[in-house]
Amino acid sequence: MIFPDPARPLAEPGRRLRVRHLLGVGELTGAELIGGHDGLDREITEVAVLHGTGDTEAVGQGTLVITASRAVAGYELEVLIRAAHSKGAVAVVVLGQIRILRSTRQMADRRDLPVIVVPTGEPVQLATRLAAHVLEPTRLAVQRALQVLNRLPGAPTSTEQILQPLRESLQAPVVLLGRDRTVLAGSADFTLADVELPSYAQVIPAGHGHQVLAPVFVDDPVRPDLWLGTQLPASHQVWLDGVAQLLKVAAFPIAALTARERIRGEQDARDRSTLLAELMDATQALGRHTVQRALHVGWRLDGWHTGVYLQLELGIEHAPDSTAALARALRAQGLVGVLAERSDGWVFWFTDDAEPPSTTFRSTRLAVAHAVESLRDRLPLIAGVGRPYEGHTGIGRTVREAREACLFAGMTSRRSPVEHIDELGARRILARWHESEAFSSYARTVLAPLLGGEDVLLDTLQVYLDRESSASAAASFLGVHRNTVNQRVERAERALGVDLSRPDDRLVIQLACRVVRGSEQARLPS
Repeated sequence: MIFPDPARPLAEPGRRLRVRHLLGVGELTGAELIGGHDGLDREITEVAVLHGTGDTEAVGQGTLVITASRAVAGYELEVLIRAAHSKGAVAVVVLGQIRILRSTRQMADRRDLPVIVVPTGEPVQLATRLAAHVLEPTRLAVQRALQVLNRLPGAPTSTEQILQPLRESLQAPVVLLGRDRTVLAGSADFTLADVELPSYAQVIPAGHGHQVLAPVFVDDPVRPDLWLGTQLPASHQVWLDGVAQLLKVAAFPIAALTARERIRGEQDARDRSTLLAELMDATQALGRHTVQRALHVGWRLDGWHTGVYLQLELGIEHAPDSTAALARALRAQGLVGVLAERSDGWVFWFTDDAEPPSTTFRSTRLAVAHAVESLRDRLPLIAGVGRPYEGHTGIGRTVREAREACLFAGMTSRRSPVEHIDELGARRILARWHESEAFSSYARTVLAPLLGGEDVLLDTLQVYLDRESSASAAASFLGVHRNTVNQRVERAERALGVDLSRPDDRLVIQLACRVVRGSEQARLPS
């Protein structure tokens, strides 16, 4: 029996299914290639079922031969291999349990004729299904894609509901990747090829097969936020293109789900910010409703709380994945607790059952510093750490201290991006003064010549001072030439009537910049 009808036109040479492609199809799951590895790149033109070793009349150039083990056994398979090769067959598929002789493997290798053994199956049925791959790869790809699409949920509530039907239908791992190439959902064992994440659906050679990547656009129609990816064995180009199109379609529900989760996350962030403000308000008694809300979001109010205030550097804005990235960085340093987003950064605190020893403040500051440094390239931060305090009132106390310490982060001779309240010494007097209305008024008076129409000078001045008065570092951050930075700083000095080479002037101006910018952020909705 032969597939197809000999009168049927075949695909053009170079675009036909190769023997290698068969090893990745579901119909040959569990099959073993026993020999003829060097012939895997030959093209298949037709499929023929043989019922005996002498039944080779239907075999021609490019034929895939299929037979059952009941028709051949042991040395008889060698007879079939010899006959099939002489007629121009490209591969032999044997169904059933059969003892393969060493001489049989050697014969297949000498003739570069792949011999594939499939444990179970019926020859005609298998030939029919393999013929669909050979003769109608486009139709088969569309059919399989429609089957996957029909299984996708209309309104998915989780990423797994989208990945599972893709994974089961493709019989391959399917993952969701982030911009940092981290696997966010799907198999954690997925190893991404060493390529740049594409901005369009792309098929990439990887190992003995291919990886297919499709971008997911959530906020920006030009810059992808996520990528769907899968690893496929060697496959026909039509099927690879079909999978690429399939992932492009699946990217839409992923984007919609991500957008919904972000909206819920933003609402949750606002609720947490309001709750945090209530906890930090020392003038108000903690009401039952506030306690219930804290319990609802999983915030622990008892125990000893240690607060951390993390502030974004000037000009840096919250990215959609910033909070998750910061949480991972803190967790990597053993810091697990509450992370609440603010307009200018984050508030974080962790809780101990008993009062921590006074000697732990250094290890805490060091752990926060490591977390901040690990994010330096993508999320520049400075931070302050407060002392541990007990009970729900302790949350507000430790966070207020952390904010005081954050004011001086990066301003000491050590230039650490993190300061602990116990290391401020006499600077705490300045820290408490800076929170007063008097200092805020003083800061605005000092910087008055730069406020309003000279914001670029004020921004440049703060970036310059926060980077150890380095014009090169400030220029790199601002994306301008270092001479531009020097010129702006000189103009700011003349306008303010200060000499930034004097430590006292630098400290006053840097504090004033942080207070003015901080007060501007504080007026923004959290």
